[in-house]
Amino acid sequence: MKSFIAIAVVGMVLFAESPLVVQAQECEQRLNEAERQIRELEQQVARLTLPKLTGILKTRVTQYEAERICKGKGMRLPTARELAQVAQIEHGAEGISETERDGYNLVKGSDSSGNPDHFYFSYKGYKRPADDLGYWFWSSSVHPDDSDYAYSLDGLVGDVYHLYRSNVSYYDADAVRCVRSR
Repeated sequence: MKSFIAIAVVGMVLFAESPLVVQAQECEQRLNEAERQIRELEQQVARLTLPKLTGILKTRVTQYEAERICKGKGMRLPTARELAQVAQIEHGAEGISETERDGYNLVKGSDSSGNPDHFYFSYKGYKRPADDLGYWFWSSSVHPDDSDYAYSLDGLVGDVYHLYRSNVSYYDADAVRCVRSR
């Protein structure tokens, strides 16, 4: 039995150093490097597509008022996806997934034309900005199952979820930032 184990160990050592195994390990390393480079490129592309947001224009406003403020300035409210992208790219949230994943919540958003734009979002890893601490930022994305609700970004924890559109909370300080351009 001992000789069988010794032969098996020698065989494993010889196999581990075989050219085929070495090639497989090199391929795995190249694949890992390529995946890392793809992630970096995706981040660069995402930064280029981030909406250009104004500073905080007003606080303690309803979503309806926020829409009027942006429209009056020739701009629009960001979509739920755009706010999620800001949380992800600028503040470190795990971010957006197009498919269901553990720890990600469904956001039934809409794009700037009002078309459905559903995605999953995780705020894990979000680092709150010092200047926006505590504000909730309204989006233009109205919840498709209840038009009394629209999505908002919680600047304190980085989550994106729906709030009552007529809500003006003196604790949460609902705020408006508009999209200048892409």
